Amino acid sequence: MSESLVLETSRLKLVPIATADAEEWWGTIWSDLDVARYLPPQGILPVEAVRERIRIAMEHWGTHGFGIWMLRETRSGSLVGHCGLLANESSDPELVYALCRQVWGRGLATEAAAAVLAYAFDTHNLAQVSACVFPRNTASSRVLRKLDFHAEGQVRRFQAHLDHFVLRHE
Repeated sequence: MSESLVLETSRLKLVPIATADAEEWWGTIWSDLDVARYLPPQGILPVEAVRERIRIAMEHWGTHGFGIWMLRETRSGSLVGHCGLLANESSDPELVYALCRQVWGRGLATEAAAAVLAYAFDTHNLAQVSACVFPRNTASSRVLRKLDFHAEGQVRRFQAHLDHFVLRHE
């Protein structure tokens, strides 16, 4: 991936997802039930499924010019999660993110999402971005509200009713 696609915040370096991230991403996000219960399919994934998600995510970058970034702490270089935008056939591009349990409550999800949204609006001139959250994931809903997303009811996806949020670019 191009260096121009690397985003930086005061505490994070956001790097486009790569094949080499599979085991570390699995160990950080997809093997921890406390984290994975808030992500489709709402449970732990085998590492083979994570490799397939990476393959699809890399194709998404090539097709849309945006996608999933791996979140690395600037100081340690440790992978702490992911954040990005996914094109959605039925609605606006969707903001997605997840962080490992060890960094919850530190504001990193808000920080990463703000960088991704700035990229989306400035580079891709998007009019709006959506996000969906499992209703019991109140921490994620708070992140979206901090970013000025507005709740717009619920949608049915992943065999569940999800809270639907929208952020319109002004």
